[in-house]
Amino acid sequence: MNSRLRLLCLLAVSLLLGGCETLHYYGQAVGGHWRLLHSRVSIEDAINDPTTPPALLEKLQIVREARRFASSTLLLPENASYTQYAPMDRDAVTYNVVAAPEFSLQPRQWCFPLVGCVNYRGYFDPDNARKKADELSAEGHDVVITHAAAYSTLGWFADPLPGPVLQWETYRIVGLIFHELAHQKLYVKNDTAFNESYASAVAILGLHAWQESEGIAAMARINSRRRIHALLQPTTQALEALYASDLPDTEKRRRKAEILARARDDYAAHADELPGWESWIAGLNNARLISLSDYTGGIETFESLFAQCQQDWACFHDQSRSLGHNPDLRHTLF
Repeated sequence: MNSRLRLLCLLAVSLLLGGCETLHYYGQAVGGHWRLLHSRVSIEDAINDPTTPPALLEKLQIVREARRFASSTLLLPENASYTQYAPMDRDAVTYNVVAAPEFSLQPRQWCFPLVGCVNYRGYFDPDNARKKADELSAEGHDVVITHAAAYSTLGWFADPLPGPVLQWETYRIVGLIFHELAHQKLYVKNDTAFNESYASAVAILGLHAWQESEGIAAMARINSRRRIHALLQPTTQALEALYASDLPDTEKRRRKAEILARARDDYAAHADELPGWESWIAGLNNARLISLSDYTGGIETFESLFAQCQQDWACFHDQSRSLGHNPDLRHTLF
């Protein structure tokens, strides 16, 4: 099935859902994705083009090697995804709205055809994302808008690498490719935390393997995220206990503010060790904690699986799939 026909099929499914907001949302999603696909440039062609600037050429060669490594060593899908790139004039391809009630660490979910329910609502237009975030905030939700550098269509399309990614450090480019291909390898409907933690673990484990063979830079950014998650565990636990209590909302609101202020103080004491998180911590709320946990909270589970498999990738993917098909166990871990 060609890409245009697939888009029409997805649009037809979305039209069955009805509702003006739904139709507008799916319209922007289909239009944004089509524009991305329409702008694709073959990486192989660009590498062989003598007019390609040297700096871009170097990054494209890295992408090509990482893409081959992903399939040959990490046993990720071997297809046309990330064999093309899409030039863009912005730093994100989509803008994801994450929301949670004022007194809950359970995320607001949105459900879609084919992929099930997820803990975010993505927009190609940042203004649309801000409008939705404002609506949810007015309803009393804690909200954050996260910038997505790329996304996976789970194998439906040949996903291109967004152009701005090519300005990143090497390890971040390679890790992103591994992460997004992992979504094509294994995806469990209705479980964002499982899917993102699995993909994050594949990126980390894959980068360790890539480092050994290519000697790329250390993964300081990834390790920093994990340390922030660990630092905020007492905050998460304190909020969970507070939200489960029978205290009146006014008292919950006061104590929530105290807990979040304490978390900001805790970060300030470690800011020299964990630079770059100042603005994120300043806006700390339920939605930010959820977003961080979705991508980071389950990584250790998958690292343990990889160790149990003695670093055998086929075993690791099989065991991860088995875990994904076991909802009772999965829900105790993620």
